Amino acid sequence: MQNIYLQENQIYTMVNDPFAGLHKLAQLSLYDNRIDMMEGLRDLVNLKKLYLEKNMISKLQGLENCRKLEELYLGNQDLPIGCHFEFDEYSLAAISGSLRNLDIPNSRVLQIKALYYLEGLEQLNLKDNSVGNFEQEVCPILQTINGLRILNLKNNPVTSITKYRDQVVLLSRSVLELDGKDVSDQERKYLVSLISRKKVGGAVYNQVK
Repeated sequence: MQNIYLQENQIYTMVNDPFAGLHKLAQLSLYDNRIDMMEGLRDLVNLKKLYLEKNMISKLQGLENCRKLEELYLGNQDLPIGCHFEFDEYSLAAISGSLRNLDIPNSRVLQIKALYYLEGLEQLNLKDNSVGNFEQEVCPILQTINGLRILNLKNNPVTSITKYRDQVVLLSRSVLELDGKDVSDQERKYLVSLISRKKVGGAVYNQVK
């Protein structure tokens, strides 16, 4: 068995290893249930796609053995007010080399710095969350995930900071799409040249002084 579809089944828990022995499972869909914890996944050593949208999960965890996971969907979690989505660093480290797509919109995500573990990530969707600190949360990701091509932070507080788009484009030479809009070579070259001119101008000004 390589694929299991259990979406919309009012499943509340994954305790007692419901997927024990399913070493060949490649795709698991648990979309739209009432699951509140990621667990029972330890035997899924060949899992590549995991769908857990529309549940009640507040923490990415339980993936220590899922070292071949390529796509993870965790959007639209039904969490109480005051609760923020968290990331277990052991799980992130385990899937750091394999995960290509992390999709977690509208899930009360506040802190994302830990995602810098995901060095192989190519697509990151964090739309409609609560990320607000550019320097502490966004910068580490842009500076360490060198293959990130698509980034969506639309409708997060951080997008309202001064020169948000310019800073993202300058910090990451790999991002080709930001918040649903393409990043062209021309745009990136213009910003780089603009920064260079400002540096030269500042140096000349200091010499004159």
